[in-house]
Amino acid sequence: MMVIIFMERTLHQSILFTEIQQILIASNIYIHYLRQIKEWKKLKEFYLSSFLIEEASILSYEIVGLEEDPSKKLDSLSKWLSDFGNKPELNDLCSYIKEEIILIKKQLMLEDEIKRINSLENTTSKAARSIIKKPLITTLSYCSLYYYDKNSEYYPEKFKKTVEITNKQFEWAVLPPIANLHKWTEVEHLLTSTKWLGKKKEFSYIGYENVAMILYKAKANEEIILKYLKLIDNLDLRIKWASRFKYHDLAIDCIVQQRDHRKMEEYRMKVENSDKYLSKIDQLLNNSALKWR
Repeated sequence: MMVIIFMERTLHQSILFTEIQQILIASNIYIHYLRQIKEWKKLKEFYLSSFLIEEASILSYEIVGLEEDPSKKLDSLSKWLSDFGNKPELNDLCSYIKEEIILIKKQLMLEDEIKRINSLENTTSKAARSIIKKPLITTLSYCSLYYYDKNSEYYPEKFKKTVEITNKQFEWAVLPPIANLHKWTEVEHLLTSTKWLGKKKEFSYIGYENVAMILYKAKANEEIILKYLKLIDNLDLRIKWASRFKYHDLAIDCIVQQRDHRKMEEYRMKVENSDKYLSKIDQLLNNSALKWR
C-alpha cells in the first residue's frame, strides 16, 4: 500500500494507471485505497482506463445516489445515460435508470402540485406530505389517494404504463388507498379482468384473502367483503377468513360443502355464545339428508 501511495504522489496519473494495471493485486489494492479515501472521480477514471466499464457505471450510479437534491440527481442520471447508455452490457441498468428518471420527474411535478394546493387559502384539502425520494409503490399509493381520476395526469393507470411494475405490485399499491376512500366502483374496476371477447371476470393478483383483509380494514360493508371472500377457491382458507371476520354463516356453509362433521363440531364451540348459530349448526348436524363424513 505504501508503495502505491508513493507512486500516486510522484507519477503522472496516466503513467501511474499503466504501471498499476500490469499487476492484478496492485490494481485491487489501489481500488480499495481509492474507495477508502472516497476519491470517486479518480476511481471512475481508473476503471475506465482499465476497460472496466461495468464497474465504472456502477460506481457512477453510486455517486449519483449520494445526491440529495432531486433536480440535481435528475441531471446526474441523465449524464449517466449519456455516458453509459450505449453499452449493450448495461441494458438492464439503463432500463432501471430510465424508470428512475421518470419517477423523479413525476415526483417533482407532484411536489409542485402539493405546494400549490397547500398554499391556497381556506383550502379544505391539504396534501398530506412530500412525495420526494419515496419509492415507486409509495408514489403510486399517493396518486391513488389524491388523484384517482382518469382525467388527471397522475392517474395510477397512466403512471403504470410508464414504469416497470408487476400487476401484483400495482394492486398492492392502489387497492388500500381507494378502499380507504370508499371508492367501491373503482375497487370493482381494479379487481375485474377483461378476458377473450370482452368478457369480464373478477380477478386479483394479491389473492382474495388479502383483498378481503384490505376491505375489512377500510370498513367496507359486509356485502362487499363477502363478495370477495366467496371468491377464495380453497374452502379451508375461506373458512379461516370468514371465521376471522365473524362471518359465521359463510364459514358454516363452507363446512357443509366439505361434509366434515368433526370440523362442524369444532366450529360449534367457536359460536357457543350465539343461539342463532348454535341452532343452525345443530339443525345441519341432525339433517339426515347431509352425508357427513
